[in-house]
Amino acid sequence: MEKTSVQRAKGRHIREQGFTLVEIMVVIAILGILLAIVVPNYNQYLLQSRRAQAQSEMLQMRLGLEKWRANRVSYRSDATATAAGTATTNTPANAGFTGSNDYYTYTIAAGDNTYTITATAVTGKSQVNDKAGATTCTPMTINQNGAKTPSACWKK
Repeated sequence: MEKTSVQRAKGRHIREQGFTLVEIMVVIAILGILLAIVVPNYNQYLLQSRRAQAQSEMLQMRLGLEKWRANRVSYRSDATATAAGTATTNTPANAGFTGSNDYYTYTIAAGDNTYTITATAVTGKSQVNDKAGATTCTPMTINQNGAKTPSACWKK
C-alpha cells in the first residue's frame, strides 16, 4: 500500500528556512564597507555643490554690478559719500542678488572703477572645511576683471 504525502513528511526531517548568523554578519560587513566609501564622497559632493552655488551667485552679483555701473558713474553705492577712488561697500541687493545662502556671506568692496565680491563660509557650518586639494576655498573672490581666487576652487 502506498503512503500518503502526510505520512511521507512525518518520516523525513524538514529543514527550516532562514538566514544563519554568519550570512547576516557578512551582509553587515559589506554594508559597512560600502558606507565607508560612500559617505565621504557624498560629503565632498555637498561641499562642491554649495561652492558652485556660491560662485554662481557671485557671478550673478558681478552682472548686477556691471548693470549698476552702466547706470551710474561708479561701482560704489554712494559716489558722493566718500572721496573719489576710495572703496566703500555696495550691497548684494544693489548688485541684483536678492536671495540668501545659508553657507556663505557676501560682501562687496567697490570703488569708482573697481570692485571685489567676496564669499566667506559661515562659521560653524560644514562649508568652512571646503578644500580643493590642499587649497582652502574660503574666502572666494572675484573682481571687475574676472580674476577669481583661490583659482583652484573655481572650475575652469
